[in-house]
Amino acid sequence: MLLLACGAPLASCGGGEAGTIRRSVSQVMDGARIDSLSALTALPCAARIDENQDPDDIAPGMATSRLNAALAVRAPATKIVSQVSIEERQLSGNLATFYRNWLGHPEEGDGKELKRVALRLQAGVLLVAGVLKWKQTDDYTRVGMVAGLFDGATGKMLWWSEQERQANSSPGDGAPPDYLTVVDSVIVALLEELPGSGTP
Repeated sequence: MLLLACGAPLASCGGGEAGTIRRSVSQVMDGARIDSLSALTALPCAARIDENQDPDDIAPGMATSRLNAALAVRAPATKIVSQVSIEERQLSGNLATFYRNWLGHPEEGDGKELKRVALRLQAGVLLVAGVLKWKQTDDYTRVGMVAGLFDGATGKMLWWSEQERQANSSPGDGAPPDYLTVVDSVIVALLEELPGSGTP
């Protein structure tokens, strides 16, 4: 098992830059075999956050779109699966059940619901992600996400990582940093922890 954790602040940044690591944990599971990440299948993101923090429910869609954009650069062979495709294949219930269980306890890696998803999508390794923290005040914007790799044939979790970043407001800004900036910084951190990945 490989477990890494970090809570150290980076140099303080303002003007919309994500300057503080609030949480950073990554783990490759015991006995996991990750032979190749050249043909990942990425599923739409979900969220497990307080409704009053995201009343318009924008977090899952923003996380999905920004993750897909980053994957197009870092892992262009990744197969991107849209929410429409999930619904057309009648997999919404399976995916919702998986996220409901997994986002509550990501370290437990319960992926049994993903086996049917993988079968219908003809997917080998599934990349899933969800939003766990979504908070904005006059002083800062904070976002936390978790991502995981699952073997489609067995439902076994191969790897997971949780990253949380905060961007602080600069004096005179008049508004906190936008969510997009912080979401992007979290996604960069997640993909840097992806086994076999790295900065292009």
